[in-house]
Amino acid sequence: MIQLEEQHAVQDTEQCVNKTLLTYVDYPFNGQRCFSYPQYVYEKGVFTPIGKAAFPDEGCLPMVVDSSYSLDDLESMYGRLVIMNLSTSEIQENRYYPINESSRYNGIINPSRPHSMIEFTKLSQHGLSSVLMQVVDIQERVSFERPFDDPVHLGLGQALPQTNYILVSQVDNGRKLYYGPFEYSIHQGDRISLEAASDTDFERRISGVDEANLEFSIDLCDQNEDTKAVFVSAEEFRQQMEHPVVAYDWISDSELIDALGRIALNSDVDISKSQMKRLKTAISRYKEEMAKIGFSEERRDRMVALVEGYADWQSLPERMKSQSVENIPTDQLAAYVLSDDHFRDFYEKVIENDQVKEKVARAESELMRQLQNLKLGIEQAAQEKSKLETKVRLLEERHDEVVEGYQREAQEQIERRNQEIEEKRAEAERLEAELDRLKRERIVAEEQIDSIIESMGSGFKGSEKILENIVIRRIIESVAPGVGAAQTISCEPTPEQRVAVSSQLAAPVIRDDESSMGDEEVVGFLESGICEGAGRDYDRNEVINLLTCLMQGYVVTLAGMPGTGKTSLANILADVLGVSAEGANRFCEVSVEKGWTSYKDFIGYYNPFTKTLERANAAVFDAFSGLDSEARSAVVSPAPYLFLLDEANLSSIEHYWSPFLRTCDTFRRQPSRLSLGGPDDLIVPPWVRFIATVNFDHTTEELSPRFLDRSWVITLDPQPIDFMENDVTEPLLDYAAEKPFSYEKLMQVFGVRQDDVISSKLRAKTKEVFDVFAKHGSPLSRRSQSMIRDYLGTTSRLMNMSTAEAAYAPVDFAVAQKLLPSLNGPAERLESLLNDLAGVGGLGRTTSRIEHMLKAGQDSGYYQYFA
Repeated sequence: MIQLEEQHAVQDTEQCVNKTLLTYVDYPFNGQRCFSYPQYVYEKGVFTPIGKAAFPDEGCLPMVVDSSYSLDDLESMYGRLVIMNLSTSEIQENRYYPINESSRYNGIINPSRPHSMIEFTKLSQHGLSSVLMQVVDIQERVSFERPFDDPVHLGLGQALPQTNYILVSQVDNGRKLYYGPFEYSIHQGDRISLEAASDTDFERRISGVDEANLEFSIDLCDQNEDTKAVFVSAEEFRQQMEHPVVAYDWISDSELIDALGRIALNSDVDISKSQMKRLKTAISRYKEEMAKIGFSEERRDRMVALVEGYADWQSLPERMKSQSVENIPTDQLAAYVLSDDHFRDFYEKVIENDQVKEKVARAESELMRQLQNLKLGIEQAAQEKSKLETKVRLLEERHDEVVEGYQREAQEQIERRNQEIEEKRAEAERLEAELDRLKRERIVAEEQIDSIIESMGSGFKGSEKILENIVIRRIIESVAPGVGAAQTISCEPTPEQRVAVSSQLAAPVIRDDESSMGDEEVVGFLESGICEGAGRDYDRNEVINLLTCLMQGYVVTLAGMPGTGKTSLANILADVLGVSAEGANRFCEVSVEKGWTSYKDFIGYYNPFTKTLERANAAVFDAFSGLDSEARSAVVSPAPYLFLLDEANLSSIEHYWSPFLRTCDTFRRQPSRLSLGGPDDLIVPPWVRFIATVNFDHTTEELSPRFLDRSWVITLDPQPIDFMENDVTEPLLDYAAEKPFSYEKLMQVFGVRQDDVISSKLRAKTKEVFDVFAKHGSPLSRRSQSMIRDYLGTTSRLMNMSTAEAAYAPVDFAVAQKLLPSLNGPAERLESLLNDLAGVGGLGRTTSRIEHMLKAGQDSGYYQYFA
């Protein structure tokens, strides 16, 4: 049983490091910090209170939240009752806070970064959720004798429950009782549905236990010492249920009757009066597992009562039922008919019974009396209707008089309004004359502006900084104060001023045989093109992996040392898919330059002075312009469009690719919008994909965790050369005239299908990997888990897993390409995790990458994937 150690409260931060800390978290309405209040250390079944001296701000540890997450995101992920893990005791004062800042110390929490200084686990996802029961107050006063028909309302100011079972606190007869245990579901707002716990320990029994009888009870409080959650021991409550103050059974009669039927069937008992005692005896002796419900003495008594309720009638033979009808009291006949309406003799006896006939006659007489009263009421209503019609005629006559009065008053108002309109028209003419004067002065100002621009030279013309020129503003304001700024802001571009797209995307002719090609034929064609046609030494599973990552991910990263064929592989893909063929023009190769800081360096930007879009890269700009036109024209089954970001990490990809980073979660479901700063956005359709090539060297920018969480990273090793054969440096086949596959067909083969099924073997292997990350406190983002799930569904349908080496190929590819690239850190944090991952059997590719990471970081003690 769990214990509370109150004698030795923890007063030192060092005693909290790498421990299970039961914590309350406060999320303010604004800002980028949350505030944690660790209050208990849990270790080996013992809860020890944490004194305020253990944390720098009077028991509080403020935390800066990574900018990728809002406070609402964090509260949604973890709630207010969390298990906190602190990996270091060195919490330094933040010297950048102002003097009047109340919280001058800071931790950092970043859910996407494993092994952060501070990590949260939602209480409902931790083992303590089954060790503790949370006690809640509800606003209504209720009776616990029977199940609730409607949800109840939680008391104000409580943290939402997070334990497996909860108890409800209510004061009865001067004593505070804890009722439960309950299973629950939370509705929007503070409404909660309660059901009796149905596991084998509780069996839908509700017990009221005196709070004073429970030895273990702990509270979690907020910064104001207000209690937000109360917990008791689940094991101790279970023991107290054996001697409760009150107890109620929430199992229904229908379930007992079902069990009664099983008893009768398995006990070979006919439901007859002569054998009724045998059935009752069977109930008292019947085993719980055979009836499929728990048997308490109370439940056995209820079942016997149910049996006795049917004994007087159901146990009689058919002949005796017929004879007994005449002796049944008249007022019980209807009830018997309803309970056994399939019994024809019984029904006929009821109809022939003299007392029943007499009652029917009395009922008919009463109905006739009611009918006469109804007719009399109708006549009275008709008379009232006549009186009302007379009143209506009188009112209509008065109405005509009132209308004439209103018309005279309306005519007077119209005349007054006409006079006001004349006055307003005169004022408008005066303002129009003033406007003409301002227009003439504006023309003079624009001529002066043109003269100044001319004198500045053509090198400065068109720059956005012209709008900030003080001389121009002063000239405009001297001519007509306030006019210049207003004219600049309100001016809309004319159709001639908008960008003219230099090239529209051609609508390629899709392969005419694709509709007849099955999954195997498409894979076979692409495998042949990549391996035989382009001379690449890849097996079938590697080709499937490459195409699945390309179609399911918005961006695929090809990584490796220089010269491993990353750029050429991207071009081969474009050739084999037909998007670089003559007439298709759906492949754009972009050479990333060092120093790019924005997507405007990558595509272009809006010049507010000339009101036109300026191209930073003509090919990229024209591609997005053509895609915009294609998206607006509702093209049917287009071919995919590929962008190659060659040497993508020469500049920070998170900066120049930022608008697409935000689209990674929604690109397959809907088009996105790309704003270059002008009045119109460019629409980017779902059939766009990006391929990024990155090198393993120290001259490039590191890939951010945010980017890696959204990308598949396929690592290329140098292709072997057979010196006994002539080296092939050029493609073996010419794809210039190849027709492309449609985007719809490629998604049908390599995309996510509703009927894809992941085998239990692959699910078990994936769980084994996830458990390793969980064991080492490295949570995986929901995005990564979702991408892996979709990937496994497709590849388990397509890949060959018949050999021992490829038995877990889908999981092996997914772990090596989605999880390993995000791992980097010192040996003390990663070495044990990497060794445990390498110990997961059947993942050869993953093990090989891990061995490379361990070897590369052996001297420095720092492990990273891109080494």
